[in-house]
Amino acid sequence: MIARGVFRSLWGALVVLVVVGCARVIELSEEARSAADHQLDLIDRAEYARSWSEASVIFRDAVTQEDWSQRAAAIRGPLGTLQQRHPRAAVGKTDPASSPKGEYIMVTYDTAFERNPEVVETLVLYQDDDAQWRMAGYFVK
Repeated sequence: MIARGVFRSLWGALVVLVVVGCARVIELSEEARSAADHQLDLIDRAEYARSWSEASVIFRDAVTQEDWSQRAAAIRGPLGTLQQRHPRAAVGKTDPASSPKGEYIMVTYDTAFERNPEVVETLVLYQDDDAQWRMAGYFVK
């Protein structure tokens, strides 16, 4: 059996890998763009607990609020303040294998931070049962 913490770490990577496979490039709807902008704004302001509480149910089931807050701070803190962010691409996927069924969008950004001017951010959105787009994953490379 996979330890819960390991599963949670693997879940985020799995979402990205599955969403990329057989995905289609899309133009973000206003609702999806607004949801992405809102989540990134919360993360930029280090409001990690709030970003968790406003994330998708699949995200909240995969990681605790405390764990997300610690991981996000550890990843974003050393980068310094946001300097600029430009959307690179958005890809959509419906019902990816090995993931909860539903609609996913993976949005990548070319981002510059105070201490690292060449970062690729990835925000995965999931359309919850209420048809709202919410964060299902966040990654920095």
